[in-house]
Amino acid sequence: METYSDVELETIINYRSCAACYRIQNESEGIFSAYLLYFDGDDSQAPPDGITLVKGIRNWTGSIEDEILLSELGKFIDANWAIPGQKPFVGL
Repeated sequence: METYSDVELETIINYRSCAACYRIQNESEGIFSAYLLYFDGDDSQAPPDGITLVKGIRNWTGSIEDEILLSELGKFIDANWAIPGQKPFVGL
């Protein structure tokens, strides 16, 4: 049986006109961690190295204030996350 931490996904998103690659893990129901693997832009403009994301009723919140970055990572999770046998999570 797979547990939350057994599954990881990677995504590349556009961040300030550069590519940022994150590895995403499910910590518990509705809570995810995203870890920056690489950023192809200026280091001074890089996104956060680690982010905690929390699924809300209508949007994603998290450990950073950048709502656009939270939304982009959250959209990826919504579209791609599935654990066999688990019903989709619809928010708190």
